[in-house]
Amino acid sequence: MKRLFYQLTLLLSLLSTLSLTTACGGDDDGPTIIIYEIQNITINDAHAVFAGTWRATEGTTVYTFICEPNGAVVMKKANGQVLHSGNIVKEGNRMFFSMGTLKAEVLTLSSASFSLYYTESGKTHTLEATKLSNATAEPSPTIPTGNNVNANNTTLDSRYGRLEFPHLKGGTNNIVLIHTERSLGADNVNYSVEWDTDLKPEGWNWANDGGSLRSQRWSAYTMHNGNSSTLTNRKPHEEGGDFTEYPNDPLLSTQYQFTADPYWRSGYDHGHIFPSADRAWGYKPAANIQTFYMTNMQPQENGFNAKVWANMEKMVREWGNKGKKVGGLFRDTLYIVKGGTIDHASNIIRTIGSGQNRIPVPKYFWVALLCKNSDPTNGGYTALGFWIEHKASDDNSLGKYVVNIDELEQLTGIDFFCNLPDAIENIVEALPKENVRRAWGL
Repeated sequence: MKRLFYQLTLLLSLLSTLSLTTACGGDDDGPTIIIYEIQNITINDAHAVFAGTWRATEGTTVYTFICEPNGAVVMKKANGQVLHSGNIVKEGNRMFFSMGTLKAEVLTLSSASFSLYYTESGKTHTLEATKLSNATAEPSPTIPTGNNVNANNTTLDSRYGRLEFPHLKGGTNNIVLIHTERSLGADNVNYSVEWDTDLKPEGWNWANDGGSLRSQRWSAYTMHNGNSSTLTNRKPHEEGGDFTEYPNDPLLSTQYQFTADPYWRSGYDHGHIFPSADRAWGYKPAANIQTFYMTNMQPQENGFNAKVWANMEKMVREWGNKGKKVGGLFRDTLYIVKGGTIDHASNIIRTIGSGQNRIPVPKYFWVALLCKNSDPTNGGYTALGFWIEHKASDDNSLGKYVVNIDELEQLTGIDFFCNLPDAIENIVEALPKENVRRAWGL
């Protein structure tokens, strides 16, 4: 009965303004919107109409639907988590999103909107969707298959299996924060962070410097044609006034957020680990704002942050730009993870801040890069690591900081690119240092 009442309400609303299967526009200059009769439209034509990215709402709840031209459909939460996937099908005069155990009926369809009705867990739902784009954007990078004994457990979140993710530290105090932004398209993950809410470095002198710390373990992200830009401008501090320059991370529970900025008068910069320029303000403004969250920062000397670290960031950005070659081959995707040393007292210079706002100052910063390109060797993957001491330097000769991934794992204690099949991972991570330099043009 609810479904019938809803259908009649929608039908009356439509008939009061226009007839089905006619074209309509808001004004002479506005786009033409076609209203389709579901009983008459063919399934192939329906697939063509649905193809693209849609934003669906039910009250304050927001979902994203990614529809492929062949009728495949994925339904996601606003944070990017996949809820359901399946196909758009037609049965007689009715059309459905058939997604596993969920069968949602299409009640209305136009070139700019559709509505769904379904029942889940005993509750009925009605969604209203509007089209964001006719393109499904660049799909999420394909993860290769094969034996993999050290892969992340994806039971809690399938995105833990993304290639840029290192092996998670785990434990109750390590929290994974995955930032998404719909303007990035189908692969809407902007970047991810593992944040330690109760850091206790090995060898820490508790008597003289007691109390636990908090710190970022790493930031991980990708660069591909769907999220990269040659623009490198960042949002100025005062422009627009719509955010404090270094805000608390909204994904972090209130109990773990900073109550005061530990960087204030510390002598250290807020060092971006995922660079602002890698999501240029003029290109992806909302994605750029997320790079300023405190969970994406590590304390860095200005003579390091603005010099050798910036030189490295610029080089990675050049590798990540559209059409840029790595080792003479056009890259498809760069998988990037960065951080500083926080787990051993010998690799921490000092701490800044006080009370619950204390954070460590790393003695070394590191970068792990995985490139997917057109070379069939090792599945088209090649990897590189940087290990850079945290001190003032304007060094542009970055080849001296290169290590292979096996060595970087020994230095950091982190298992990088663990979601690669073992056969590929073992080869690309063990390539001799000189071969790594040559492969990456260093």
